[in-house]
Amino acid sequence: MSWRLLAFACLVCSCNRSEGVNGSAAPARSAQNPPVPSAPHQSDAEVNAAASTATASEFSAVTSGYPSGLRLESGLLVFCDSRGGRALDLASGAESARERACPGIDEERNRACADIEAIAAVREPGADDIIDFKQSPSVPVQGHIRDCAYSAGALLVASGEQVVMIDVKSRSSRVEHRGGAAQVAINDTWLAWSSGKKVFAQRR
Repeated sequence: MSWRLLAFACLVCSCNRSEGVNGSAAPARSAQNPPVPSAPHQSDAEVNAAASTATASEFSAVTSGYPSGLRLESGLLVFCDSRGGRALDLASGAESARERACPGIDEERNRACADIEAIAAVREPGADDIIDFKQSPSVPVQGHIRDCAYSAGALLVASGEQVVMIDVKSRSSRVEHRGGAAQVAINDTWLAWSSGKKVFAQRR
């Protein structure tokens, strides 16, 4: 009887060992992330076009001698220098000759901010000028004013120290250029100024 029990125990042990080897579950495979598509390659032309678009809010040009007759026309900043009439295209930044009558570099600009409805007077009490508005507090300007221009609620002022744009309604101001400027021009889209032998245009 004992040998039969021994044989049965051996058979059970053999079966259990077999199941441990052959019946064990295969290890789970780790999940793999799907491949991420690479960004399309940009050509040099596309990169340059993007850079041009990013900087299209500002343009400048070096003049031949001191500029005069600065003004904004449709899509253009026009001025004169020793070459005659010039135009800076505000879409492409290209500069070209332009037929026009040119004033001298000593032309009289709007130093008194005259003919601007919101302004009562410009005072020169000392080293800095003060603009007196008709309906609200006065605004000081660093240095003496050399030119003023007005459009669509904004006053652009050039002085011997800076170019500043003043919101006529709120009287808030923003310095656009630090350094002396001789002329300014403004419309509802662009503002412009001349400083030394260079002209600048910038979107409002």
